[in-house]
Amino acid sequence: MIDGSFVEFLDHLNYGDELWIKYKGVIYFIQGWIEKSDDTKRHCVLECHSFATDPVTKLFHAEADSMAECAKKLLAAPVFDGKKLTEIEQDVQWVDDEME
Repeated sequence: MIDGSFVEFLDHLNYGDELWIKYKGVIYFIQGWIEKSDDTKRHCVLECHSFATDPVTKLFHAEADSMAECAKKLLAAPVFDGKKLTEIEQDVQWVDDEME
């Protein structure tokens, strides 16, 4: 991963933090949140949006009992130009600082 550690990026992904990355000149925004929670079960959501078009395009949506499960689903999905994040991580730039 360019401008960051992929392991650290995965840690942030597992917590559902807001993340901005760039791949082939396209900016992607990844975010996760807990939609509903009670004493026995959490409902987590993780999404990935592309800023290649206007309006912004939602490329990925996952729901699970934990953010880590949602992150696994994202890592298994060919969201980025038909490829999985793990296949392109060496070409992905972590651009959180640019977006602030």
